[in-house]
Amino acid sequence: MRVAEPGQRAAGEAWPETLTLGPDELASRHGHVGLAIARSQRLKVSVPLRLGTDPSRDLAALRFLTEVAVQMADLTWTLSGAPPWPVRTLVHLPPPGDGADPIAQRYAAQWRREHRYGLCTYRVGPGFVRIRDVRPGGPHLRVVVDGPWADVFGFLVTEDAEVIDGPGRQLQDELVAAGLAVAVGTVTHVLPCRLRRWPIPYTAAV
Repeated sequence: MRVAEPGQRAAGEAWPETLTLGPDELASRHGHVGLAIARSQRLKVSVPLRLGTDPSRDLAALRFLTEVAVQMADLTWTLSGAPPWPVRTLVHLPPPGDGADPIAQRYAAQWRREHRYGLCTYRVGPGFVRIRDVRPGGPHLRVVVDGPWADVFGFLVTEDAEVIDGPGRQLQDELVAAGLAVAVGTVTHVLPCRLRRWPIPYTAAV
């Protein structure tokens, strides 16, 4: 197995089987990390990730895990400590393979047990967004966001927007109240992943 760090690939060289990422590189939405995810490379995070101590790093980790889930890439990573949210909040995202300490191990084990693809997703149609949330441990939701709210939702999932005034604030608050978004510092992060591939079995309601 070839393992390489981002930035070590020479011009014309094939992508390695496994791309190892440091914590600072998870924030990148472009370049080596984004291209590796888009090509469904095997990814590995080099150090255990701890959530709940730094909002900017938390957002970077959530964005990264969400993109990995969307692309269905192969990711290996280790959790440190317990995140500040219930396991249900994150269970639709790629679970850690292990925990760096007993608390993290228990959290990670539950995450692995309950995880499967497509637990919390959204699909985009002409002028509407359809959200499906069937994460275990809470109410199952099917929500349609339409009209001007669909554009606001699109902005939120693209930008991880700071808390805003006006009509958009109402949608942010409703998403957080429904467990479909979390406030990280001054930023609202939308939790559902965009569904790009039909789940198996194909008869599953989405």
